[in-house]
Amino acid sequence: MISNLEYQIISDVLIARLPPEATGEIVIATEPMIERDFSTISIYKEFGVFARFPSLEAETILSLLEKERQPDTFKSLFTLPRMVTLLDEDETKRIFRECGGWTSFYEKFPKSAGRFFFSRVGLSPSRNQAILHFGRQWHGRAGSGCIVFLEDTGKGFVEVGKMRTWMS
Repeated sequence: MISNLEYQIISDVLIARLPPEATGEIVIATEPMIERDFSTISIYKEFGVFARFPSLEAETILSLLEKERQPDTFKSLFTLPRMVTLLDEDETKRIFRECGGWTSFYEKFPKSAGRFFFSRVGLSPSRNQAILHFGRQWHGRAGSGCIVFLEDTGKGFVEVGKMRTWMS
């Protein structure tokens, strides 16, 4: 089950990344994103995640990997300043395969910033670190994704760094 803390962390990350021109509803994929290229802790090491974030505990990534093995879907429990629409896989296929792709998407969600994707949130045992994958696609060959690393300041989680993992 996706925890309230995960929803809050994802909400905070999303608020920090909302483009100012996107004034419409926020469209989020219901299925948590699983980065198949990051399926083991050794891949995180090879990609340089620990070198980039030396204080990152291995257990934080192990928590994320464990949660990826527990299927779940996002619900409307985000804390965001605008309306959220959860887009499931069936509706996504319908829009992009049967109804005209991005033209149809923006007819349905005219002032959105495209589709946002999130993984589950990996937490350290002491719950003072968090890591997640974040992605946004706003056109056929326009999108990007990254790993976001956060730490709890005592007043909530704050992003301390990110690493781009893909761009189109």
